[in-house]
Amino acid sequence: SAEDRFVLYRLALGWTAESVRALSGVSEANKTATDSFAVPALLLDHIYTVRYRNGAMAELIPELTPGANWMTWILTAPLARERLAAWERDWATPTLAQLRTAYALAEPHLKPELEVLSDVVRLASPDLTDRLWYQAAYYLTPAGERRRVNVGDPVDSRCGGHSLLPP
Repeated sequence: SAEDRFVLYRLALGWTAESVRALSGVSEANKTATDSFAVPALLLDHIYTVRYRNGAMAELIPELTPGANWMTWILTAPLARERLAAWERDWATPTLAQLRTAYALAEPHLKPELEVLSDVVRLASPDLTDRLWYQAAYYLTPAGERRRVNVGDPVDSRCGGHSLLPP
């Protein structure tokens, strides 16, 4: 099948099985699991591209569609600065730290993709990266963490969380 050829091609190039699975299609089991959450949920790949989102996430942040990049949206989208409560402290600073950590821990063949992501953030938000790039220390993943998202009236907000789920 085309999917089998894709997997074999990537493995022949030296990609790890985990990286290949991350780029393959989202399985029905993962979609079902994501859809089972009553809270907003995303499936992200190894470079934080949205692979799938549930209905609650589509309602909460409609512009964050599959194919969009979670990190670049948080760090560069003007709307993110409005929508994400305590944006700089609770979202931008840990997200930049997570990007740096991902780069430091990445397999060599993934570093170029993360460098592009980092360059996009630096070009789009030089004020942010100049001030915050080295501010936060090691940060692996926000799994289980809760952060606030402004909904409707800026005074009204509800908690939202995000997690990098395995492929």
